[in-house]
Amino acid sequence: MDKRVDLYDVEALYAYIEGIADKNNLKQTMMALPLMKELHKGQFRYGKDKKPYIVHPMMIARQAVALGLLDDELVAAILLHDVLEDCDVKKEDLPVSDEVKKIVELVSFFEKEGVPEPEAKANYYQKIAAHKKASILKVLDRCNNVSTMGETFSIPRLCRYIEETETYVYPLIEKIMSDYPEYYDAAFLAQYQIESILKTLKRFLDEESGSAVEAGQ
Repeated sequence: MDKRVDLYDVEALYAYIEGIADKNNLKQTMMALPLMKELHKGQFRYGKDKKPYIVHPMMIARQAVALGLLDDELVAAILLHDVLEDCDVKKEDLPVSDEVKKIVELVSFFEKEGVPEPEAKANYYQKIAAHKKASILKVLDRCNNVSTMGETFSIPRLCRYIEETETYVYPLIEKIMSDYPEYYDAAFLAQYQIESILKTLKRFLDEESGSAVEAGQ
C-alpha cells in the first residue's frame, strides 16, 4: 500500500497553512489565504496533472514554515506573490498591510517598453536584493520553480531559466547570507536544493545535446 504523503494535496496544504496561521495569530496570512484562493481560481499548473495553481504559493508557504520562517507578512506575501502578474488585481486593491503589498510588488516582474530584458532583469533583482523579505521570498519561489520545471518547461525554456538562476539568483542568495543572517539557514538549504537540481539538469542537457550532434553526423 502506497503511504507516501501527497505533497500537492490542495486541501491538506490549505488546512495546514490555515491551522498554522490560526495557532500563531498570523492575521495577514489569514487574510491572504482565502484571497489567494479566490484570485487564482480556475488557474492551473504542474503539467499533465493540472494541479490548481494555488499549490505553488502554498508549497512555498509550507516550505517557509518548515524552515522556521513564521513571519506573518512574509508568509502572506508568499501566498500572494503571483497575483499582480497573473490575476486581474492591482496592489492598491489587496486588503493586506502596506508591507505585504510592498513585498508582492517587488517580486512581481513586468516588462517595460523600450527597456532591454537583461537591463530590466538586473533592475528587478537589484530592487529585490535591497529588501530582505522580498529576497528570501524570491529565493524560495525559485527553489520551488526549479523543483518542478523539469516536468513543465521546454528545453529552451529550461536553458533560459538555468541561466537566469545562475546570473541573478545565486548572487541574491550570497547577498542574503551576507546581509540578512536571520535567513542564512533558509538560504543555504534553498541553495543546496537549487544547485543540486541544476547540476543534474545541466548534465542531462549536455548529454542530450551530444546525442543530437552524434545523430546528425
